Amino acid sequence: MSELKSKELNEEDENSQTKPILSALIWISWGAYLVALISGIYWADRTLVLVTLINCVILVIPFFLLRNGNIRASGYLLVMMVLVMVTLVATIGQGIHDFTILAYPIIIVFASLALDRLGFRIFVILTLVAVAWLVFGEALGLFVSKNYETPGLIDFLEAAVILSIAALAVNLLSANIRKNLDLAKQEIVQRKQAETALLESEQRYKNLSLMASEGIMVHDAGIILDANQAFADLAGYSSPEELIGKIGLESIPFTSKSRQLIQSHFLEDSPDTIEVELIRSDGSLLPTETNARKIIYKGQQTRLVSMTDITERKQREKVLQAISSLSAALRSAPSRVEMLPVIVEQLSRILNCDSILIQIIEEQTQDAVVEGAYGEWSLAIGSHQPNNTGLNAVLRETMAPYLNNNIKDDPRFITLENVNNDNIIATAGVPLVVQDQVIGFLWMGGKKEIAESEFHLLTAIADIAANAIHRTTLHERTLMHAVNLSQAYDSTLEGWAHALELRDQETEGHARKVVQKTIELARKMGITENELEHVRRGALLHDIGKMGIPDSVLLKPGTLNEREWEIMRRHPEYAYNLMQPIEYLHPALDIPYCHHEKWDGSGYPRGLKGEDIPLVARIFAIVDVWDALLSDRPYRKAWGKEQAIGYLRDQAGKHFDPHVVKAFLEMMNEK
Repeated sequence: MSELKSKELNEEDENSQTKPILSALIWISWGAYLVALISGIYWADRTLVLVTLINCVILVIPFFLLRNGNIRASGYLLVMMVLVMVTLVATIGQGIHDFTILAYPIIIVFASLALDRLGFRIFVILTLVAVAWLVFGEALGLFVSKNYETPGLIDFLEAAVILSIAALAVNLLSANIRKNLDLAKQEIVQRKQAETALLESEQRYKNLSLMASEGIMVHDAGIILDANQAFADLAGYSSPEELIGKIGLESIPFTSKSRQLIQSHFLEDSPDTIEVELIRSDGSLLPTETNARKIIYKGQQTRLVSMTDITERKQREKVLQAISSLSAALRSAPSRVEMLPVIVEQLSRILNCDSILIQIIEEQTQDAVVEGAYGEWSLAIGSHQPNNTGLNAVLRETMAPYLNNNIKDDPRFITLENVNNDNIIATAGVPLVVQDQVIGFLWMGGKKEIAESEFHLLTAIADIAANAIHRTTLHERTLMHAVNLSQAYDSTLEGWAHALELRDQETEGHARKVVQKTIELARKMGITENELEHVRRGALLHDIGKMGIPDSVLLKPGTLNEREWEIMRRHPEYAYNLMQPIEYLHPALDIPYCHHEKWDGSGYPRGLKGEDIPLVARIFAIVDVWDALLSDRPYRKAWGKEQAIGYLRDQAGKHFDPHVVKAFLEMMNEK
């Protein structure tokens, strides 16, 4: 507010000084135009008369701008009009001559009075441009003046030197004038600010009685002159009169640290607000916020001190800090087993209590099982408290927090196994509630009374803990259900593969043998661990499409004819049609659908070529052929490994991806 007022005062003073100068310059300009008009009429120069009349009319614009308070725009427009007028008169009149050269310095003086520093410098440059126009414009034939001789470079240099000297002199003079004016303005502003501050101080003190919720005290050199009841209450006195005449730092029960802070703060004459602590009669600390301002009290300059109780704000800050700290810690604990020790540790640090207990209700028995504990209750982990017994029954029925600072008088307080409660005199408990359901209980115990602030903090933390525990419990259940579902799917897939092997005894055990080798080669080729599970399912079901092949073709002992081969080649499409409706199997489709495609594009069912064939299908194709070559068939004996390796190398770039063949052979050599 003080900066805004200072700015307004500066602008007001600057306007009050500039406005009369501009007003005078406008009237002087009209006088000069009148002389030019009379001269034009006398010499019968119609052009001069016309230009002068136009400028007289235009001069009305800066006049009205000035009247309306737009001082800067009025000044800029005024000096530009004068410059243009002189230049036009010289252009249509006598050109560049002694009168013109003398006229421009006068214009520069106008500009120094009407413009700020930047505007003045720009205007000097424009003046030099105007002189250059008069000198070189006529010399180049751009216009013809009535001058008795054509000006040349020497005229321009003469004008430039005169104008530069004039501009420098005016600039130095105006700078000195402006400096003095600025100093005068600063003194005026400071005086007005001081007067305003004193008036405000007096008014604030007059309204002292209306500020009952805030402690107010007036002192002179540390001796208390006046105070209100709220200040007396904060300082531990029954009435303000008990404080008057006393030395504030000695009579008000500040802590030693706060007293030092006040001394250093007020010695520096700082208006900033600081936080200090007072010692209550019971020894507890009272956090307050205080600041001081100068005021005039009974005709003398004193200090008005305001003091506010910020206990509630500090409590809210502590709760927010605790919540933030606990939330950050809980994010690093993905499971309930890891989360509960984090909650216990954070509670012990935040609440500074002696004992903590977290009980979770077991679904089947509804007993409360201790899953987290600290301090005197740390040995209770694993203990069961029967449903609806002790104080847990009270919390479950009321669904409200419980506090008792003399717990030994409450017969409902149950001592759990392996727990010694001899030192515990106070207990606070909160039900862990999620969606109107109690999922457990949070307890804290102390060897001294539990303060209300600690009790409220425990309640706030319980809400976060309950939701965090519930969330991790649901997450663990979801994961368990997902694992069970995945296992059920995999068992079903293995059953499909086994059923196919039982039908096609020629390839019995083939699916299971190729799965592991496919996974090993896929891992070597850079397939991620997350994708390997889909590779496993695809390899397991690679021939599932043969379920749609008639027995007469699938189980034929001899060589298949062309028609039978055409039917057999449809089994990848049958696999696609069988698996595609099952969203769970979409990522595993590439192997059953594409493992008969060939690198050179001669495969089936779609004739894919090169890298258009999915990588996992290219990987499986090699493993599939390798296992087939090393297995006995009714129409041939199993090949030896060297013969099979030779076949793979021969088919690299034809049937197989050469890079995958190389990786497969490296893998086999490593074994």
